This record gives sequence, structure tokens and C-alpha cells, in this order.
Amino acid sequence: LGRPNHAMSSHWEPATDAAFVRLFDLGHPDLQDARPLAAKNDHAAAAQAILEALGRRPLRAYLVQDEAAELGKQIAADDPDAARTLRHFVAVMDEHLAGHKHAELASRAAYLESVDFAHDAHSAVRRGRAWYYFGQLYALTSERIWAERAAALLGQLGSLPAIPEGSGEDDFLPILPWHPQDAGGDALNVAHIVQIMGVVLPMLWPAWDAATRRQAAAYLAHQAEGFYRGYREDPLYNIPFHGLVALYGVAALFPQLRGAKKWRAHFEKLTGPGGSVVTPWIMDQDGFYGEGLGYQQVNTFLFTRSLLLAERGFASGQASAELRCVVEQGYRLAADTVRPDGNAFLIGDHSARCAHEHEIEYHEVLHLGAALFNQPEWKARAGGLRGTTPPSLGRFLMGREGYARWKKMPAPDLHGRAHASAAHAGPGFFHLRAGRGVERACHGLLNVSLSANHGHHDVNSVCIYGLGRELLSDSGRLSYTAEGNALQQAPNAHA
Repeated sequence: LGRPNHAMSSHWEPATDAAFVRLFDLGHPDLQDARPLAAKNDHAAAAQAILEALGRRPLRAYLVQDEAAELGKQIAADDPDAARTLRHFVAVMDEHLAGHKHAELASRAAYLESVDFAHDAHSAVRRGRAWYYFGQLYALTSERIWAERAAALLGQLGSLPAIPEGSGEDDFLPILPWHPQDAGGDALNVAHIVQIMGVVLPMLWPAWDAATRRQAAAYLAHQAEGFYRGYREDPLYNIPFHGLVALYGVAALFPQLRGAKKWRAHFEKLTGPGGSVVTPWIMDQDGFYGEGLGYQQVNTFLFTRSLLLAERGFASGQASAELRCVVEQGYRLAADTVRPDGNAFLIGDHSARCAHEHEIEYHEVLHLGAALFNQPEWKARAGGLRGTTPPSLGRFLMGREGYARWKKMPAPDLHGRAHASAAHAGPGFFHLRAGRGVERACHGLLNVSLSANHGHHDVNSVCIYGLGRELLSDSGRLSYTAEGNALQQAPNAHA
């Protein structure tokens, strides 16, 4: 970590027939028809046999292919605004594209602008948000134009970072930049794209032809190997975890890949009993992941995706009790952290755009937690001034059974619910609350934590919400590199 990005190739090309065949484990039971063809060096026929095999197995990762289609119909019937909202995002994005030569920057800026958030060059990084729009729109409407637009995006992936050639198949390659603010197409952005593709491929796969499926599978296999080589030995925090969760998603989508077994073994090592994901090093007894309240939300979503892979993506269909506990505790802390208006105080490594790193905010992620863990009280804590209905992405991730549970739970009463105090001695967060609703409630947060909080100690942080607005704020994270950053993080810089 911290090394320059010079070792990364700046271009990736779709695989030749021979290279495509080499991506796969020809000993896999699904690929028995391809094995004799490859043995005769008939790579074109072997590649075709592989694609036919991929078409016979429904895709599974964070979503299950058959459930995705069914959920799309249910969500569209329950909420006609779901597709309308996504169409709006696409329209705003397209308007930006018309006058912006950097498509990847325009799409991010369009999303943030459409939800009334400030944006800058960093928040406009290319993280593949259009994949979410097109995949969900196809699942909601069955209109082929959205599958076709998603397929067209594959042609733009050639400029994204690719792994360099190593001297050995499993060489550890410390090629990935330390932080997403590094210039250029960095590995964190690729991890976002691979994760997003893992969500939407089960939606889009039935509509794609063989050539499109081949390009998607080859690209994901290529990038997954890069994440395995670059991240598998890193200490676990949100940046390497982004790449690892993307890697595990590819292993679930395509178990026929040559690297899928070792990638899954790595997942089970990290998420099983005693693994790095479930040890106190990554989470304390209060469900705090140790990276400040901004990255608490990001990590909650990454841990949730790990849980979904364990329960849906891999054949066992079962997560370790330790992993379920880690994820559940994270949601409990989120329920205690959210303010009466649905926002969260910006302390530690946090900014107004942090919640949108995964298209889901604090008050929205509680809907997902309520569905996955059957906790109606979390749904009661969900919802904010922008609305009490979760985004369609969250509803898709609930799965068929979770969505059915969630619909039976009472809707959040934003203006009548009571607010209770909560204490989290481990991370040092103390929430003092009184009153009901939004306008008649008050919420004070005292942080006496001595933990690093992603490089921000923030001892003595005091935040106060009342009368329907934030009355006393912490600075949050202004910059990773700005002059005076040390003072910004020091105890005497806080209220």
C-alpha cells in the first residue's frame, strides 16, 4: 500500500479464444463438453461450449438470477416511482454526457446533482453508477433498451486498470493505490464497478447474447485475479475490503473460473470462525468497525454483501454465526446513530457524500437490515426528510423472502416516533435523545473515543440536533491532504 500505480497496465482487451478458455477450470463438471475440444486445441469450439455452459446455470452472487426477475416485477407493481426515479437519473446523466467529454465523470456528477448533493472532481470518479440504473431498469420494466445500454458499457471498460503480468500464477502484486483520491483510474473505482456488475449481472444475463456474456465474464475474471493478487494479504479495512468483496462476488457468479476455488477459500478463511472479518480487531462489542461514522455506513454495506454471498451466492447457502453477528451488530449501531431527520452527524472520516458511496444512506440501509434480520424496530428508525421508502437497490438486495417480510412491517412514522438515548462505550459514542418526530426532537452526540477513526481521533466531538436542524457540527473530514489537517483532527479543534 502507498506505492505508485506505475505497475498497472492502462488497457485491457477482450480475451482471444485461447485466452478465454484458459480462464476456466476445464475439470469443473459444468465444462465437460469443452474439455475434449480444448484438448484438441479447438479453442473457438471450446469457448462456445463454455458459454453454453454458463447460460445453463442461473447466476448467483448478492442476488439470485430467478429471484431478481421476480423481485423486479413485485417492486414495479408496488412502487411505480422506482423506475421513474431511475429514468430521471439516466436523463440527467445523459444530459451531462452531451456536454462532457469524460463520460465517467459526468455520470457520477449527474447522480449527485440529481439528489441535491454538492459534488467535486473526486466525487465524480468513475465508479460505474450507470450499471445500477440500467440493470434495475431492465429488471423493473423488461425493456431491452436498458440491457442494450448496459452491454454497450462493456465496450468502455478497455481504459480501466488491468493487472500486470507476474512471473508466477499466484504472485502477490502490491499494485493497488493507497487511497481513492490517487489520480487516474485507480483500483478502488474498479472494485466498485466489479461489485456493481455482481449485483446487476443476475438481472441482465438472460437478455444478453453470447458475445456480451463472454466479454463480461472475461473482464470480471481478469479483474478478480488482480484483486486476489493485490489485496489478499492486506490488513482488513474498507479499501482492500472493497476489492475482496468484488473478488468474492466473481467467484460466486462464475464457479467455473480457474481461480474461483482459491477465491472462495479465501472468503471462507476471512468470514469463518476466527477469520479477520469476525475478530474483535475489525469490530468491537458495540458493532463499531473502527473507521468513523462515515465509513461505518460503507463497511456495513460491504459486510452485508459478504453475508449475502455466503447465504445466496455460494452453494452452501449458509453464513457463519460469527459473520451474521458482525453484520447484525453493525445495523444495531446504525439504528442508534441515525438522527431524527434521517441523517448522521459528520464526525471522524466523514463528509456529506460518504453515504452515497454505495447509493444508500444511513436511514435507507436500516430498511435492508430490518428485512435481512427480521427487525421491525429498525424499519421504524428508517426514513428521513427525503422520504421513508428505500431505494430500489435496497429492495432488490432484500431478496424475495426479505422483501415479503419488510412489506408486512409497519411503515416508519417519521413525525411521530419517539427517540431513545443510546450509549456505546466501546467506540465512545454517547447519543442523548428526547422528544418525538423531526421538529420536536433533540439529539446530542458526545464522542470521547480514543480510537483512530480512520486517522481522525476526534476526541471531544460534540454535535447537537434540535428544532429540525443541526445546531452544532463537527468539521468531519475536510481533506486527506489539506494544510492544517493535523489541527483539524486534534482534540482541541473540536467542540
